[in-house]
Amino acid sequence: VCSCCSTDLGTDGAGAIALFRDRSDAEIRDIAQARYQGSRWQPTKSVNNDGWKIAGCPTNGPSLAVIGKRAAAFWPTLVAGQLEVRAKYLDRMAQPVLLEKGAAVLGRPDAAAFGAGVLVSWLGQNAGGASALKLRLLNARLETLSEVNVAELTGGRNIGVPKLAVYQDQAILVWTEAESAGISHVRGVRVAYQ
Repeated sequence: VCSCCSTDLGTDGAGAIALFRDRSDAEIRDIAQARYQGSRWQPTKSVNNDGWKIAGCPTNGPSLAVIGKRAAAFWPTLVAGQLEVRAKYLDRMAQPVLLEKGAAVLGRPDAAAFGAGVLVSWLGQNAGGASALKLRLLNARLETLSEVNVAELTGGRNIGVPKLAVYQDQAILVWTEAESAGISHVRGVRVAYQ
């Protein structure tokens, strides 16, 4: 396991699912899943064979959202020199859905079931190419219903990992903003579902 990357855990009605960034002896660091069923952990499976080879931890893990009884993974990966944020249901062999790719995309996704679909956030880029905190509402087919740039952010690790929490028809998104050397603030927004 890539030890600096965040993990996620959820249940889809058939058992618990753990998502994490795997690490092979050849330094391939793709996202993997492990399921807890029948009072034991099942063998680990790859979510998608991205083939991201990096000799260091990208500090950029996956997120899991359970929509009804189906679990969807959201993760960053490096493809041809650019970071991509992808999504995919764990029970399907289909190709992943590309949420965004670009030079200023930093990844660090979080996701949660929201209404009949899923709300997902990540560190992406705005139309001018600067880093931006994105918030997208997807339907149950992982198709985009709406998207907003919540905030423009400076790049780097000091942004942290934005987090989503959902309760009934509302969601809270919180993130860290670095304003000057050594000074950071936690910011947040509330999102209502209609």
